[in-house]
Amino acid sequence: MPVKTYIQAIQEATIEEMQRDPTVFMMGEDLRKSVYGATAGLVEQFGEDRIIDTPLSENASSGLRWEPRYAGCYRLSRRSPASCGSAWTS
Repeated sequence: MPVKTYIQAIQEATIEEMQRDPTVFMMGEDLRKSVYGATAGLVEQFGEDRIIDTPLSENASSGLRWEPRYAGCYRLSRRSPASCGSAWTS
């Protein structure tokens, strides 16, 4: 088994899931900048309609959390590791 960093594993799993299921999309802060590298190249690969930068606002992020599920979509959300124990939530 190849040795990978945590970030590499997250990026590979994200790409695999987004290729497998067209209803999966990602919302989060600074996805285009890819601060930690996990979202590098995703906008180019999947487009702006599936990789969506959100404002730096907990209220906005919380409000957008449930809506996609009602539409039958699955949302990946990136959170800053400094703000919570886990960097990735769904």
